[in-house]
Amino acid sequence: MTSISYDEILRGMMASVEAYDFLTLSDEAIDDFLCSWIHRSLSLPTVRRLFEKLEIDDENRTFSFTMNTPLDDSSDADFVKTVVTDGVIIEWITPKILSITSLVNRVGSKDEKWYSQSAHLNELRTLRSTLRQDQNKLIGERGFMYNPYLQRES
Repeated sequence: MTSISYDEILRGMMASVEAYDFLTLSDEAIDDFLCSWIHRSLSLPTVRRLFEKLEIDDENRTFSFTMNTPLDDSSDADFVKTVVTDGVIIEWITPKILSITSLVNRVGSKDEKWYSQSAHLNELRTLRSTLRQDQNKLIGERGFMYNPYLQRES
């Protein structure tokens, strides 16, 4: 079974988004959020069906898996890291969409630009939807490219 640490997922997330607010949290809070997001990401039906076997070990901050259609350990690990990191980013952005601060009108000085809260909220929703579509497309492409029923026999 191939193993991936939560820290590898966190590094992937931090390389993809500027989550400075996330870094101001305590290590314990980061661990709690990350653990929850990884669990939710791995439990999605489109993600879970990729694995023949999946074991999540929160104590050691790792998860181990065996793919239904494995290629090689390195390729499988890179693919799963990408899919789970995308899922964690989606889980990270969801509370930002549902946040009351994104819905409240704000008063600014004349130097600040005014943005419509509804336009901002729509952009965040569109971003989340696009991220989910990209994740599903990546899963679908791998399934299509490495479908054992479509492989040519040599």
